[in-house]
Amino acid sequence: KLVPRKYAFDRENFVKEMQDLMKVETSYVGKFPHVEGSHCLEVCIFDVHLGKMAWAPESGENYDNKIAQERFFTALEKFIRLAETFNVEKILFPFGNDFFNSDIDSPYPQTTRGTPQQNDLRWQKSFKMGCEMIIKAVNRLKEIAPVELKGVPGNHDHHKTFYLGEVLEVRYENDENVIVDNSPSTTK
Repeated sequence: KLVPRKYAFDRENFVKEMQDLMKVETSYVGKFPHVEGSHCLEVCIFDVHLGKMAWAPESGENYDNKIAQERFFTALEKFIRLAETFNVEKILFPFGNDFFNSDIDSPYPQTTRGTPQQNDLRWQKSFKMGCEMIIKAVNRLKEIAPVELKGVPGNHDHHKTFYLGEVLEVRYENDENVIVDNSPSTTK
């Protein structure tokens, strides 16, 4: 026999818990202290949506391939500055996770499962630009430490992430400082 639980919301206790939570010190110092030893740096720049086109009056902000590139490389440089404070012995660089805005272009731009998208670029140009961006990022990162790339498809770019991984495998097949994991597993 099931009996419903008697649950009484204690407003006073909830308000006190929230007030205590807001008093917790969460200020950001701005610079990480130097730590001895070796570290792995994970460079995770997700949801780039390269190729996406958005107009501020409609969506809240403008977005296109130029903005996507600027944000991507700005984030990359922040990771690189972070690496300078640690003894980084390896860099883990997952790629994908909606790096591209769409997977299918015909009869209209759409995600892997068919959600319509507004794109700034033809898919061929977007894919080529994306390959160039990731290769430039990997070349920059391997100046710091060996790089391990892991393809992680997103709901927008399941196929393109795999194709990008194939390009990266060929590009770095003879580079001992770069490992590419483009296995079909969606979780790594």
